[in-house]
Amino acid sequence: MALSKEDTADQFFPQPAENLVEVAHVPGCLLGQQLWWIANFFHKLWFITIHAIMLLVILCIALEMGSCSPVFGDFASFTFLNSHSICPSATAAHTKSLEALTTHILILESHLSTFDAYKESLDAFAACISILESSLDTLTMCLTSMESCLDSLDALSLLVNNTTSHLNAIEARYRGPLPRNFAKRADGAQVIKALTSPTCNGQRSIFLQYFQSRGSPRAIPPSLVLDDPLSPYCWEFNGS
Repeated sequence: MALSKEDTADQFFPQPAENLVEVAHVPGCLLGQQLWWIANFFHKLWFITIHAIMLLVILCIALEMGSCSPVFGDFASFTFLNSHSICPSATAAHTKSLEALTTHILILESHLSTFDAYKESLDAFAACISILESSLDTLTMCLTSMESCLDSLDALSLLVNNTTSHLNAIEARYRGPLPRNFAKRADGAQVIKALTSPTCNGQRSIFLQYFQSRGSPRAIPPSLVLDDPLSPYCWEFNGS
């Protein structure tokens, strides 16, 4: 007994039980045609969609340009081959960006020139600092020399005092002990007589005359009498 086409399909490709009746009533050629029609429909839909999107893009570009040739005679002017005629607004924005970039470059150049001026000022300031450092070294040397000179002066003053004391000791030893009617001046450099000599009596009268006859033209101030180098006398100590 020969097997039919449906029996062979069921033997090699068994179908579910619930679909056996439906498949049995649909011819094989009709099912293939329906599948081909569905695939062709989706292919055409995809093709139309792609072309619609391209058309929308072209229309947007044309609106951006402001005008578009109805015949599209010069197709190169409608493509991206001439960027200056495709999008004027984009070109203007690009020009503004270039102008802003040029302005920033000029500002940076001015800052660089200012920085160069600051660098020159810093170099001059560093030179002044080096000169001041050398001057400070010279001043330090001068101060050191002055300190050594002051030390030498202190030593010289001490030597002079020692020499003066030695001379006074020699003079006292040469003259012997002083009597009671001798006294020293305030500076201690000269020994003067007491106020018992005739010269001292005359000086005393001149000194007292200043207080007794104040309006007399011969009156001499006491300071001139006491500081007179020709008559170096002072008042008697009376043993005190």
